[in-house]
Amino acid sequence: MIKSKRLSRRYFYIAVTIAVIGFFLLLLEAGMLFRPTKSTKVTDEVRQIVERTQYVVGVDVNPEVFLAELSDGTFSVSDFVRMQLTSSSYLLKNRADDAFSLDLSYIAYGDLDHAKEIEDKLSGSSRNLVIEKVMTGIKAGYFPQKGFSEEKATFLKNYEITSPLQNEEGFAFGIRRVSGSISMSGNQARTDFFVDSTLRIGALEIDTSKDGNQSFTMTWDAREENPGQHNVKVLFRTSDGRGVVVTGGEVIVPDFVTVPNQSIRTGKVQEGMSRAWYELDAGETNAYINFVEMSDDIKVTLYDIYGNKIGSNDAHKSPYETLRGVRQISAVEQLMGTVIDPRNTFYFCVERSPEVQTALVDIGYTIITSRDVAINSSGEYLAILDDVGAVPINPYADSTQPAPKEVACRNASDQDMKITFQDLQFLPINGFLSELTLIHPEEDTTIPIYPLFSSSVRDYAYVSSDEIEHIMPIVSAVEGYAAKIKVTNVGSGLPKPVDMSLLPINDSRNVVVISVEDFDGRTSEYRVYILCGADDVEAYDSRVLSQFPQSYRDGIWLLHNLRPSYEFIPFRPEIDWATLVDNQDKKDRSLASSYSHPDWVKPESPVYDGSSWKAAKREVVTYFLDPRNFLNPINVFQFEKLSFDPDIHSVDGITDMIKSSFLESEEHDYATILYDAGQNANVSPYFLASRILQEMGRNGESKLAHGILPGYEGYYNYYNIGSTPDPSIPDGALINGAKFAMWGRKPDERELTDEELALLLPWTSPELAIKGGALWIASGYINFGQDTVYFQKFDVIDNEDGLYLHQYAQNISMPFTESQRYFRAYQSQGMLDSKFVFVIPIYENMPKNYGTLP
Repeated sequence: MIKSKRLSRRYFYIAVTIAVIGFFLLLLEAGMLFRPTKSTKVTDEVRQIVERTQYVVGVDVNPEVFLAELSDGTFSVSDFVRMQLTSSSYLLKNRADDAFSLDLSYIAYGDLDHAKEIEDKLSGSSRNLVIEKVMTGIKAGYFPQKGFSEEKATFLKNYEITSPLQNEEGFAFGIRRVSGSISMSGNQARTDFFVDSTLRIGALEIDTSKDGNQSFTMTWDAREENPGQHNVKVLFRTSDGRGVVVTGGEVIVPDFVTVPNQSIRTGKVQEGMSRAWYELDAGETNAYINFVEMSDDIKVTLYDIYGNKIGSNDAHKSPYETLRGVRQISAVEQLMGTVIDPRNTFYFCVERSPEVQTALVDIGYTIITSRDVAINSSGEYLAILDDVGAVPINPYADSTQPAPKEVACRNASDQDMKITFQDLQFLPINGFLSELTLIHPEEDTTIPIYPLFSSSVRDYAYVSSDEIEHIMPIVSAVEGYAAKIKVTNVGSGLPKPVDMSLLPINDSRNVVVISVEDFDGRTSEYRVYILCGADDVEAYDSRVLSQFPQSYRDGIWLLHNLRPSYEFIPFRPEIDWATLVDNQDKKDRSLASSYSHPDWVKPESPVYDGSSWKAAKREVVTYFLDPRNFLNPINVFQFEKLSFDPDIHSVDGITDMIKSSFLESEEHDYATILYDAGQNANVSPYFLASRILQEMGRNGESKLAHGILPGYEGYYNYYNIGSTPDPSIPDGALINGAKFAMWGRKPDERELTDEELALLLPWTSPELAIKGGALWIASGYINFGQDTVYFQKFDVIDNEDGLYLHQYAQNISMPFTESQRYFRAYQSQGMLDSKFVFVIPIYENMPKNYGTLP
């Protein structure tokens, strides 16, 4: 198709016209953008406006500075007034629109007569625009250099603070977040924090829900603030020129001491001070903070990265305090880009507990920041770096649980090491109770459960001949707020939360279960076996319990519930308690080591054996004499009848019992020798092994274990038979034991009787000494009725040689120690449910109170 020339010219003219118009508009825009600024002539009026503005705002600057900038066209009068009335200095005065109207009226006109007019203009309008309109109305030359501000800018309608700047005690630390609800038009706003009038940049987040409701969060990084008291104001600024101090006041920034994660540090609340502050960067783990070795009662509180309280603990009846906090993954991620280097930081405070009577002394403590804590053989605390599971292991368990061979630990000097699991004593801090008290609400008395409560003991009992309708459980966990507890009476209702509520009790057998869920979600249980108001429970009450005094029944009932196969036989020697104690509390009859237990020995006692064995205090003698202290699954084995039982005793059991001792030897097969010795003498080989380790030491420290006593080489005496003390000469007891191994009871006569030859004397080899000693024990103790470890230490069997004289050992704690060895031997073989028989002594006029050691 061919277009006409006329039509082509028309299109050309149109194109040229459009180009010319576009060029003209471009020049006009450039002229507006690049026009020179208009200077302001400094008149008396301008000078007065500047001076009045400075007075209202409180700017302490020579007015000539501002006048010079007006004169050279840096800004106009409107610009100057607007900048000053929207500055932080003015906005921090927190002037509402009515007060602002007075200020602007005074600045513009030198009086307050125009305030109402200005306030009317402010209604629904921007302050920036009102300032500019008022000033331009005075004189057109005061026109803002960049034109008037927008009329509809962001405007704050109202707000409500729900999360304040400081906590209830006036402290502010961490990355503080002020939050609340807000109503505003637009979204052009910011927040500034002023600390002692110095600007700190803050971050503002505003969220609008689907229903239109708005919420805000203002963030202030207080981590770098100097410790001490500060005046803080939080200014919320909007683009309409307004600003509101939404919160603020006097705050205290604590002086924090940094504690590394997985470390051990000492700390203290100083004399005259009420608290001490710490911070912990937990890295990529939860926060685990433990306090031990407190010199007085303390209260501990944990705070998160924002300085918000997580929880407080103040366990008055516990030797430990703990704090737990979940790793702050989402918080750290949320703060990325808002603050510099957000970390998984926790803050914690140690205070003098309200129970502490004085602030005139330091309160010292040790802080250990690891999940688990242990004590090594030297008594040093260690931070555990490995996951060792639920520890400490229940000592009453049917069998020993497999555990890591070595555990990674860190000491107070930040030295890392590996220690065998069995050589560590773990603290009961995760999933353990710090208090277990049962109240009889009808009588308002405490129910005396057996044994006395201890965090690491899981099982208890109580027997009452009276009916009990309800009990009130008072329980708390070592982890405090970080643990969950529920209490149930099995068969008597559903689990109930611990809130001092009453728990129904059956008229018969009850098993009260206290379930503890620790911070990491692992659950463990405590049990209280309660028997009340019943004449017969499976005939056990009338058949067994009724044969024992009331003060024995709690322990017997506990053991029966834990090990129903056990049989208990009461033994009444018709001995008065006071008389018994008097006879055991005589010179060298009951000894304790001043080295291992200095609090157990009499201060004035001489050394009767070795370098440290002295007479035990009377209260120590009383404690170990009283059978009621040992009716628990471990120590009850001091009352075990010690005759040989092929269904219970085995070489494997002995092997496990003597493991890691000098009896684990390639030179001699001690396990087989011990088994044969027990079988021949009709004595428990476990008892024999335990007795040897007790007398010779686990590492065979005694020279009699190796036949190397000078002057008596080649003679052995594994049971220390005849090793009576002789303080007048060095190694007096060992020499007497060696003489017995050579010549029997009368070594000075140097002649062995037929009876002594039957004991395989002289003991010139380990096998002869072990087997012959077993025969001597059987003939001298077991065959005389002293067929329990307890009876061998405490001769209360009235046979041909009378009372108190035929006592195997002087060590007052010997039955206690050996019972633990027997228990471990049976435990290792899974034999704790065997049909053991225990003979329990009962004395006349026994005291009501018992169970304490100095």
